[in-house]
Amino acid sequence: RRFCSSVFFAVATVAREAELSKLCSGALLLFLKALSAVDRFREDTQEYRAICLSLVQCGRSFGAFEDDLLDTFCELDRGPDSNRELRLYFWMSVLAMAQVK
Repeated sequence: RRFCSSVFFAVATVAREAELSKLCSGALLLFLKALSAVDRFREDTQEYRAICLSLVQCGRSFGAFEDDLLDTFCELDRGPDSNRELRLYFWMSVLAMAQVK
């Protein structure tokens, strides 16, 4: 548990300090994937949501970002992830933030 909490804090710190507007769509999506992997170990929900929202808002400026978000559901369905249901809730909330049309 401590390792996963440390991973969460490391990813969240990098995402918080990075100049997100200078990152490509793929890098933003990788941040979200990393956060989804340690979602259940988060400590600060408000900060966590703010980081996710910032990533999504920056990603929406890229045309392929919405398609990549939707592809993530297919990846999740195909994968052997034991936390699939938790990650599904994470991605559904990200999808709601993105207001995919």
